[in-house]
This record gives sequence, structure tokens and C-alpha cells, in this order.
Amino acid sequence: MTKVDPNPGAMSPLGTTLLRLVASAAWAGTALLLGFVALRVLHLDDSPMIATAQSLTLYLLLPAWSVLGFAWTTRRRALGAAAALVALAQVVWIVPEVHAGTPTPPTEAPRLRLFSANLLYRNTRIAEVAEEIRTSDADLVLLQEYDRANREAIESSGALAAYPYRVEHREDSPFGALIASRTPLLDASVVDIGGVEMPRAVLATAIGPVEVVCVHTNRPVTAAEHPGWVAQHEAFAALVRSRTRPLVLAGDFNATTAHRPFRDLLDAGIVDAHRARGEGLSNSWPRDRRYPPLVRIDHVLITEELAVAAVRNGTGRGSDHIPVHAELALVGAR
Repeated sequence: MTKVDPNPGAMSPLGTTLLRLVASAAWAGTALLLGFVALRVLHLDDSPMIATAQSLTLYLLLPAWSVLGFAWTTRRRALGAAAALVALAQVVWIVPEVHAGTPTPPTEAPRLRLFSANLLYRNTRIAEVAEEIRTSDADLVLLQEYDRANREAIESSGALAAYPYRVEHREDSPFGALIASRTPLLDASVVDIGGVEMPRAVLATAIGPVEVVCVHTNRPVTAAEHPGWVAQHEAFAALVRSRTRPLVLAGDFNATTAHRPFRDLLDAGIVDAHRARGEGLSNSWPRDRRYPPLVRIDHVLITEELAVAAVRNGTGRGSDHIPVHAELALVGAR
């Protein structure tokens, strides 16, 4: 006589053991992700290691969705609730990146076209970036990592021939920088922002003077650079709060919207151009790899007298950064 299994749906001992191991791993991973979320929510994230991890927040929280599916199918409610909290945090943080934060400005408002690029220190393919500058049709060009070799190559290419009005922080290092304008500047200087010299210009526009700073901060990923990076973002926030005219901050902030100092800067009263048009996930670094850029650390920030008519990423061949092309509408006080 053939034996009949009295409980045909029961899992084998090996299957039960494996399921418990998977559940334990899911709990451990979810606990780590919850801790990571808590660090951001509670503002306990002031360290180079956490700042590095925060750059990858979008990717680090993705496993929560797999855990949520596992918890649903195996009816583990507590695990599902924990994973759902992580997934909810990710959704809350992504929505502002993909939902246009401001209305499209009126078509009749005067425009200011801006091109900003981190060239890469000692770029060996600078001619390709120079051609992008030449064809950008920008009113204003902001260049970071404008070292001696890059400066000589771009000058000899004629890419800046249409931009006779300039202010430059001339330094043969990654912190050399340039603002070049088609129209005369009302004022120009090199200012100290948290220990780094950056070019600053004041343009004459249809709504009056507009101040522009070419930004290149420290990186937050080493103990030596992290305090300066924080100080530079705090200095920018103070500049925003104390401004007496429209302000544009554009360049390489070495920060994403996952970083608290950058979010504090936005909260001071300035708008990220990519987020304004729902392009917050258009990443800019690193380019020219075998994989797509992972993060967006190159930004154009504007105060309320300006609006974003259009923003897009450029090409940036030869650099490890993707440039930004922004068309700003001069709408005046609102």
C-alpha cells in the first residue's frame, strides 16, 4: 500500500531552515536600513562616512522593496511593517526630485542662458568640452577645475571668444575657476567661501543686477575635507539669507539633496533648477564609466526673482562630470 503524506503542504526541514535564514537576513538588512533612515531624520549624519553613504541613498534603500515582497508572501507582518517604513522614506525623498517644484515661467519673461561645467583637472580631451562651450549659445559660462592646462587649451580653441567679460580665480589646481559673460559685468571679484576662493560676478539684466557665484566645494568624503564642505554650504546659506539682489549659485557642490548641508542651503531660500523642472534624478557624476552616472552633484540654484524655463544635462566628454545647461527666466520680485 502506498503511504499518503498527511500534510502535503508542509515544508521540508531543510526548506524551513532556509526560510528562517532568509528571514533573519531580511531582518538584519532592514534594521540597518532603518538605522540609516533614522540618521537622516534625526540629523545625526555629520561624518564623512555617512555623507559618502548618503550620496547613494536612492540605491541603498532599494532592498527594502524585496524584503517587503518577501514579508508579504510569507506573512511576516512585523518585518513587512519595518520594510514598509524604509520604502516609504525612499518614496518621500524621491517625489521632490521627479515632481516639478515650480510652475513654468511666462514665455515673455527675458531669459538668461547659463552653461556650467567641471572640466576635470588636467583634462586630456579638453577640445571636446571646448566645442560644447562654443555650441552652447549661453550668455554666461561657469567653469570649474579651470587649471593652467585647461585654460590654455580652451583659450587656444577660441571657445570663449564671444565672452570678453571675465572674472577668474587663477590657480593651477582643481580649484581654479572662471565666470565668462557675453555682456559687461557691473562688479567682479574672487570671494572666500568657507576657505575656498570662488569667482563672483554681478550682471546687468532686465530686472536689474543679478549676482552669480561659480561654485566648487571641498568633497565630504575625507576627515580633512568634510568640515570645509560643511562650512562652505553654511556660507552659501548665509549669503542667500543676507542677499540684496537676485542670486545664482552654480557649479560643483559635491553634494546631493540627500546631504543635510545642501538641504539646509535650499531651505535658506533658493531653488534647485533640476528639481524645479522635475529633473532631480538627472545624474551628473561620474560620467564616462561603464555604468551610468550615479549621483547629481552639479547644480544650478536660483532665488525667487528667477525661474527655470528649461534645464538639461550636457555631454562633458573628457570630464568626469556632466555639464548643466540652464535657461533662466528673469521674472523679478514675486
